[in-house]
Amino acid sequence: QVFPSNGLMVIFPRILCNTFRNLREINLNEAHLSYSMKVWGITDQSFSGCSQLDSLRLDLSELQSIDANAFINNLQLRSIEFTSFQHSSIPENLFANLANLNILSITCTQAMHIPSETFRALTKLTQLSLQSCGIFGINSAWFENFQNLQRLSLFGNQLQFISSTTFASLTTLDSLILDTNQIEMISDSAFRLLTRLETLVLGNNRLGALRPAWFETLTNLWQL
Repeated sequence: QVFPSNGLMVIFPRILCNTFRNLREINLNEAHLSYSMKVWGITDQSFSGCSQLDSLRLDLSELQSIDANAFINNLQLRSIEFTSFQHSSIPENLFANLANLNILSITCTQAMHIPSETFRALTKLTQLSLQSCGIFGINSAWFENFQNLQRLSLFGNQLQFISSTTFASLTTLDSLILDTNQIEMISDSAFRLLTRLETLVLGNNRLGALRPAWFETLTNLWQL
């Protein structure tokens, strides 16, 4: 719970939340600061005093550990952004108490395992971004409880195939970002139920050609 001279924050200091109990926003994203402020560990006490926290942005390029109960008292959180996420997996229950979360953005530095139940509680999520996380296949269980998701970005992963069921449950989507993957094949009915889609980004993949069948029901599409 100290700030060494090199800017590395060994453990996120719980005294911050215990002192400023009405804190609404914490932004320690490197792009926002004039110096490097990275987090090495997040415990179950790191944010326990910040019960009013609404927005959290952290540079996690030095992360070694994150407790599954890190956000158990942060029921008001509506936006989380993790940049340079340096961890091989997400604790399955990390977001279990964040029913009010609207925006979740994770940019990785290595391949990351995402358990099936990770996003189950996030029924109010409107934006989800999982960028450069080494995802090579979509687990349909991730999306089962999304009732309001409008924007999904899977930029920079390792996706190879989009099936007819990959995004079938995401009927509220208006933006789908799939560029810079390894996609070679997309089912003709992959986007059939995404009738609200306005933006579909497929660039920098391994597709030989665009198939008309992909767009038959996308009458609202204006950006491709």
